[in-house]
Amino acid sequence: MEYLVNVLYIVAFAMFIYGLMGLTGPKTAVRGNQIAAVGMGVAVVATLIAIRDTSNWVLIVAGLVIGVVLGVPPA
Repeated sequence: MEYLVNVLYIVAFAMFIYGLMGLTGPKTAVRGNQIAAVGMGVAVVATLIAIRDTSNWVLIVAGLVIGVVLGVPPA
């Protein structure tokens, strides 16, 4: 399971970098933002898989929901 989590973190990291590269121009900014958002989702899933104590899931999911509610409209 640890191997899967590490692979997911590497994929998320690569998606963040690729998404940031897409933010350099107005034509590619929307796509770059979408790629970075998917990378964030992959990172959250990896974190949820890595956590052994399920009581922390509530805080992570609450933070995710707050971030989505506040971040999606401006994006």
